[in-house]
Amino acid sequence: MRSRPPRRRGGGRLRAESEEFAAPWKAHGTGVRREGDRRRIQHPDFGVLELQCQVLHDANQAQALLLCTATPGSKSHDKLQLLSVVGGRSSQR
Repeated sequence: MRSRPPRRRGGGRLRAESEEFAAPWKAHGTGVRREGDRRRIQHPDFGVLELQCQVLHDANQAQALLLCTATPGSKSHDKLQLLSVVGGRSSQR
């Protein structure tokens, strides 16, 4: 069984680069719901992607951001890396 990489404090890069993001984060105006939610998404060109997802909410629960990642070194991670290069281009076009 593959061990999980250590967790990092979330939002580090965004906090460093965006005051708009950093201010509510510092004020604890964001929250995480349903940690560890795993989803299987069927991509038309790359097949099944197994992702870990989190939902981040603003302080008023008026907006939500779905954040999905793949375990580093997994097949899904490799597929996401390739997808980031080819973008929306489909092999069926």
